[in-house]
Formats: sequence, structure tokens, C-alpha cells
Amino acid sequence: KTNFFLISINLSCNNINHEGVKYISECLKVNKTLTNLILDRNCIGDEGANYIVESLKFNNTLSTYFERDVK
Repeated sequence: KTNFFLISINLSCNNINHEGVKYISECLKVNKTLTNLILDRNCIGDEGANYIVESLKFNNTLSTYFERDVK
């Protein structure tokens, strides 16, 4: 399905790890409306961060991304 309305999402403190962020990054590759993504206080690690970076090669609408890992 295509998202027409969601422009900001805060997924902070949701125990998202690198596997979870892998699915988020797949959605980012095709999403054309989301401009803000906050993944603060999750455990995505370097591997998860790399998934996000790769997805941004296909997404030109995301302008704000915030992530601070919890170790």
C-alpha cells in the first residue's frame, strides 16, 4: 500500500534492533511522503544504521533522521 498522509513517525523506545530496522529501511526505499523518522533509544547498532544509509540512496524525501543507540 502507498502512504499518502504520514509525514513524521517517532519510534523511540520500541526495542527495535537491526532486524527490525531492516524492514523499516525497505519501506523507506519506496516511501515518498515521510520526512521525519525518529528511532531514538533503540538498539539498531552499526548494521541497522547501514540499512538506513542504504535506503536513503532511494529516498529523497526524508529530511530528518534521529537515532541514538542504547547499549
